[in-house]
Amino acid sequence: MLETQLIDSIILVVTVFLSAVFTYVIHRSKPLNKKGMVFTFLLVFLAQYTLLNICAHLIAVIAVALIKMRAGTFVYDMRFYTLIQFGVLLAIINGYLFRSVKQICLGREQRFRNLVKACCLQILISLPLFPFNPLSLLPVITSVAIMLLVYVALRKGIFTRKQTLVGLGQEMQLA
Repeated sequence: MLETQLIDSIILVVTVFLSAVFTYVIHRSKPLNKKGMVFTFLLVFLAQYTLLNICAHLIAVIAVALIKMRAGTFVYDMRFYTLIQFGVLLAIINGYLFRSVKQICLGREQRFRNLVKACCLQILISLPLFPFNPLSLLPVITSVAIMLLVYVALRKGIFTRKQTLVGLGQEMQLA
């Protein structure tokens, strides 16, 4: 019915392109070194990939429902309700995650706790669904990866404003 491999490939290509564009926009507003650009790209990619996959899931569920409705075989049942409900809930959480990643990349470290809470909430919601749907591991894996990347980036001081000021001060001394 729906060409899932083609859709998954398109989502991957769109995510890579949008992540590169977003990294460039972040870099223009807050100059980053190469390490900062790589961390920004990875964080944005992980947050966007899950968000776009969940949005594609919602579109696919609605498309199948519309096809069944036209054929006269649609039945509103608990399965349809939960597919939509989990999709909307995870899309909201991932939208918040994406916003938190953006804030952290711009140097607002105080968003780290909220990001960890959102990742843990997403893990708690998605992990129990693994026996029923192996794709529910995607939000779990990306949440763990996002938390690890942000933790490493904050420990190394990649997104802090102090690093930019120190670098600027060193450049001024050299000149």
